[in-house]
Amino acid sequence: HVVDSNEASFRCVAFLNKETKEIVFATAGTRPHLNQKGLDDLYDDALLVAQSKPAKMNPAQILNDMILDSLGEQAKDYKFHYTGHSLGAAMAEMQAVDMDIKLQKKGLKNHGEKDQITAVTFENPGTKPIVEKMYKEAGLPENSAKKLNFCAFNNRKNIINSLNEQSGTVYTII
Repeated sequence: HVVDSNEASFRCVAFLNKETKEIVFATAGTRPHLNQKGLDDLYDDALLVAQSKPAKMNPAQILNDMILDSLGEQAKDYKFHYTGHSLGAAMAEMQAVDMDIKLQKKGLKNHGEKDQITAVTFENPGTKPIVEKMYKEAGLPENSAKKLNFCAFNNRKNIINSLNEQSGTVYTII
């Protein structure tokens, strides 16, 4: 469980169910406050506009590392679910991709399990160009996100949900 890290105001909570071997990560989106936390969020929003990873990705990757370190070899038997709204939606998909890369690099990816890593997001600004760069930098095929189960629930097209191309299936709420 991580609450308001000092680094980039990353806010995420992880829920672990040992019986079902599932972990749900819920990541918060932009705060419209004019304080340091709100400014950190707006800075990350600007990075998304520039198709770059938000500063929050560093503490998000540390959280993924902590989870994997605690699970060890058992990680291959777990399912990882990510969710968020707006900036949190983009973060959720990038956190999921980071987990996918880490599982593959450690030889813990369960290739027979299509839903080992999922992301269900809301009003997602789109991450496809960013996650493609993440896979490319990791030496993996750029289209690897297609093998993950990502879906976004968005309102009609607007300035937020049409910012970048989406990584998964998009459902439009009318």
